[in-house]
Amino acid sequence: MLRFDLDAAPSWYAAVGSAPTRRTIGRGTGIHYPVPPEWGLGGEGQRSAYAASLREAGIVPARVRPTPRIPGLLVRALDFRDVTLVILVSERSSDEVVTLELDGRATPLAVRVPAGDARMLLVDREGRVLDSSHPLADGPGS
Repeated sequence: MLRFDLDAAPSWYAAVGSAPTRRTIGRGTGIHYPVPPEWGLGGEGQRSAYAASLREAGIVPARVRPTPRIPGLLVRALDFRDVTLVILVSERSSDEVVTLELDGRATPLAVRVPAGDARMLLVDREGRVLDSSHPLADGPGS
């Protein structure tokens, strides 16, 4: 169940319907929510809404596992049909090298993230790095 602040409640009256509906336009199918899930308070309901939309679009989320898990180093993956955008953001006071295990890639990928900086990688479904915002870390797996 999606939960909203009171500020979103007045928008519900302008919405069409009270439950999500599946809509097909041309070759595309999507899920229409009367009030956008982005306005929700997060939690399992919001995650379920996004997961349902990805499944409907035929997008299988890529698995990205950072090793080691480093406090202050955020790793996120945004999945698209053919690629995944991997974003690494450091709130640390020292440079870090994180190893990413990516589904479809035989060897882990080492990425250096400078202190207080960020890096982005565009990775295909086979785990190949198509582009990166900066050079990857030196050494094995880069």
